[in-house]
Amino acid sequence: MHLAVRHLALPIVASTIAGACVSPSESSLVNIPPGAKIYVIAPQLLSNEFIDTTGGQSFALTWLVDLGFEGYSCFGFSPSTPTDTVGTFVFGRAGPNDGWLQRRANGLVDTVRGYFIDAQLPGTHGSYVVESSGKLTLNWSDGTRTRYFAPSAVLRMTSDTVESTVDLRASADSIRDQWHVFWINSPGCP
Repeated sequence: MHLAVRHLALPIVASTIAGACVSPSESSLVNIPPGAKIYVIAPQLLSNEFIDTTGGQSFALTWLVDLGFEGYSCFGFSPSTPTDTVGTFVFGRAGPNDGWLQRRANGLVDTVRGYFIDAQLPGTHGSYVVESSGKLTLNWSDGTRTRYFAPSAVLRMTSDTVESTVDLRASADSIRDQWHVFWINSPGCP
């Protein structure tokens, strides 16, 4: 099974501030090994809020899951042995992985297209460890750790879910980017 992996031209904030809809560009393939335990993005459970109050401005973005999501992203986890809590993983996506955001800027409200995976692709593979508490550590071999894979993100794995929660802050908390993302166990990637 192959997933197309696409790199996006701009991060979500820059694309929506400019009012532009940035479409995916380059693509390559990621191979999910046979027998891997697969987890697929659950866009209906996606929660993200970005707030920027620097310089006296008020700017916010909220993901609107009810308006739909196009594309998907998947993990494939291959334990070292069938009952092991360590092993290797692959991460890939197909389609644009986009949806709609509510944009609030200085009292004005509208909707804009937003991308779940930005120009800084998180990576395509690496190794993992799951602790007895369910804490998941991903050791990426490539890519850039941002957003829901940032070093401060809390990742958890259960038999049916991979979950990421993160509250990123900058400029004395004037900029906040909060994510809560779920990938659900699936027999395969769509």
